[in-house]
Order: sequence, then C-alpha cells, then structure tokens
Amino acid sequence: MIKLFIALIFLPIFTMNDNIKSGIFIWNNTTIEVPLNADLTPYLDIPYASLAEGYEDNSIWYEKNGVNYTFVSTINTSIVKSYKLYFRVHSPKYKKSSTVEITIKIVDNVPPKIIKMNPVEVPVGIKSIDYKKSISYEDNYDSLADLTLIVMDEHVNLNRVGNYPVWIKLVDLSLNETISEITVEVKDYLNPTVTEIKNPVLNIGEDHNLMTFYSIQDNYTVSLEINIDDSLVDYTSVGKYPFSIQVVDSSGNSTLYESFVEIMDNEAPLIFFSSGSQSIVLDTFFDPKSIILKVSDNHSKLTKEDVIIETDLDTKKVGYYDVVYTLMDHSNNKSEYIIELSVVDKEKPSVSSDKLVSSTVDIDLLKGVTCIDNTGFCEIRLVEHNIEDEEGIYQALYLVVDKYGNHTYHTRTIEIQKGITTSTNSHSYGAVIILGLSVLGILYFGLSYYMKRKQH
Repeated sequence: MIKLFIALIFLPIFTMNDNIKSGIFIWNNTTIEVPLNADLTPYLDIPYASLAEGYEDNSIWYEKNGVNYTFVSTINTSIVKSYKLYFRVHSPKYKKSSTVEITIKIVDNVPPKIIKMNPVEVPVGIKSIDYKKSISYEDNYDSLADLTLIVMDEHVNLNRVGNYPVWIKLVDLSLNETISEITVEVKDYLNPTVTEIKNPVLNIGEDHNLMTFYSIQDNYTVSLEINIDDSLVDYTSVGKYPFSIQVVDSSGNSTLYESFVEIMDNEAPLIFFSSGSQSIVLDTFFDPKSIILKVSDNHSKLTKEDVIIETDLDTKKVGYYDVVYTLMDHSNNKSEYIIELSVVDKEKPSVSSDKLVSSTVDIDLLKGVTCIDNTGFCEIRLVEHNIEDEEGIYQALYLVVDKYGNHTYHTRTIEIQKGITTSTNSHSYGAVIILGLSVLGILYFGLSYYMKRKQH
C-alpha cells in the first residue's frame, strides 16, 4: 500500500476512474495511461483491489504477470498502443481470489515542438504564403507528415504594406498542440518606374513642365515623391541640357532617371506692317520697307534690315503688284508675308484752248482745244455750249478724261460777231445730245478702269 501511495503522488494521473466489484473484491483503476517511453513498473501498482465492506485482510497479494497468459514483457512503452494485462488478487484469510482485465494505454502527451520560426517577409500583392518554408518543427513520436499545421492569418492583408501577427498551431496525431506567434511583414520591394512617352523638346518661352514627357508609375504607392533636378537647364537658350528625375515611393524604394532636354526655337519671327495693302501714285518713288513698323522674335535679335523683300513693283505702270517679305531668325525659322500694292494714276489731265471768234455758228468747237496727261492719253469731249444765233460772247463746256477715269472740266469763250439764221431750238437740242453722249463716255471709261483693277 505504501508503494501504491508513492506512485499516486509522484506519477501523472493517467487513470480512468473505474471500479469493478468481483466477489468480495472491488477493483480500482483498471484502466491506466502510461506516458510514451516511460518505465512501466511503477504504473503497474496503480490498479489495486480493496475488500468489500465488512471484510479485512492485510495479507492480500497480487499476480501481475502471466495471468491468463498475458505478460508484462509484451508491453512496449515506446509505441502508442493499448494493451490488455490480467491481474489476480488473493485473500489468504478468506481463501478467495479475483481476476480482472487491466487496460494499459501507452499515450503521447508531449506536444510538437517548433524548432525555428523565421519572420516572414513577402512582397505586396502576393497571392498566398507558404509558411512551412519559414518554420522548422518536430515531434517526439509522430513523423512530420503526420503533423497538422494550422495557420491563423485571417488578419493578414497581402495587398497592404505592414506587419501582421499570425498564430501557428501544430497538432500531432494524439491531438497534442503547440501554438506560437509569428510576424508577417508585407513589403514593397519594387522601385517606381519612369517611362518616356515623348521626346523631351521644349520651345523657348514655353511652359517647362518636364513631367509632360514622362509616365511615372508604382506597383503600390499612389502619391509618389518626385524631385526634378533641372539646375543645369537654361530654358532661355537653345541647346541640349542634362536633367534628372528622382522618384521615391512610400516604402523608400527609389528610382533615379537621367536624361536630356532639348531647348529649341521653333517660333517664326513676326513682321508688323502699317497696313495690309498700299496704294502708290504713278511715277512716284516707293520703298517697300517703309510700311514695316517693326519686327520681333522670341529669341533672336532682329531688325528691319534683316527682312528680305522680293517684288516686281513698277511705279511707272499702273497695276497690282505683290511684295513678298521674308524674315528668318537665327534658328532658321522663317516667316513670309505677302502685301498687295497698287500703282494708281490720280493725276488729272490738263486742258488749254484758244479764244474762238466766228461769224457763224457753224463751227468746229473741238478745234483749238488741246489736252496733256501723264499717261500720254486723254480724250476731249464737248459737254454743252450756249451759242445762239445772235452776236455775243458765249461759252462751251468741255470734259477731258484720261484712260484711268481722271477728268477735268474746261470752259472756253466763243465770240459770234454777226448774226446767223440757225434757230435757237436747234442749238438747244444739239447741246442736250452732246451732254448725253459725254455722260455715257464717262461711264464707259469708269467701268473699263474698274474691270482692269478687278482683273489684277
């Protein structure tokens, strides 16, 4: 009994609370659990028999080996298994015995052991994590293939950078378990990318936002830190200059992009004129440069003297002429303007006449009247007169027209010294006819001049 008491104190309690009554005996702890690889001997003292109430025998003894052909030697505590071993108790005082089946269970109560657990680092956006690559573990009895690894990572967001706690549960076939915590760090390993979308060329004076030439992207960060170093770029001078773009994402991944920007002068110079067209009086001097008010350029220093003028202008000939003004800056940008010039005759013909003295009204009134014009052509027309069949001083009105419609009226004095028989009515009708023909002639020459201008 002392031996049994010591076993109950110092051994783990691996018994089933079962009681079996057999005759005058009551069997206790007929099912016991023995830890794997433990010494079986002390555990054989755990099952015991007591006498029923009213019986007492201090000399009872046990048979624990060989009863019903079951032997202790067949029990291997290194194998998880249940064994049947029969015990027999004897009471010499009452000459009674009792045999009972004892169940001995070899059990594994040792949880699996995690040997090493490395922190887990994975790139953001990964689909899944193989935790077995970061964990080493073992078990005192079961093979690695028989162990169950349970990962509790429901709080891990693989699409967001950060540190996340993960619990690892390791369970063997005997349902012993170990729980440990591991940290999963979701990181962004990729650098931002800088891609040129068009050739970086800027015109002098143009808004110099170099970012319009590049596309910057990152796999994770939305708001990137972008720094442009264009300290060596002279945006006011033609040339090719180096610059750099540094992009940093929220994880500190950095990309340095180096390139060149070309500053060009693509803007043509300008010529400002006093008017878009010009009329020139026939036979007068005209300098085509005189209608240039100023020239300007966004980069080159130009003057009126840099303007090249081409024209077939002939100020001695009435007509329409084109003057081509060409201006080129130092970057070979060229502008061209065409101005229409018209050479016009605005000078009226001059008229002179002799005083006419006649004794009759039957006279040639155009005789003695002369005209001169700068074009070399003029026409004299009798408009009207007031000559009557009586002696007196009369006047005749003349219209002188050149071929461009310039005209002059001229009055001539006519003296009749003796009477004539021609009636006054006849002279009046003649004057009206002459006046009508003169007006038609003026309209004809005016229309001819208009048609010539329109053709030019």
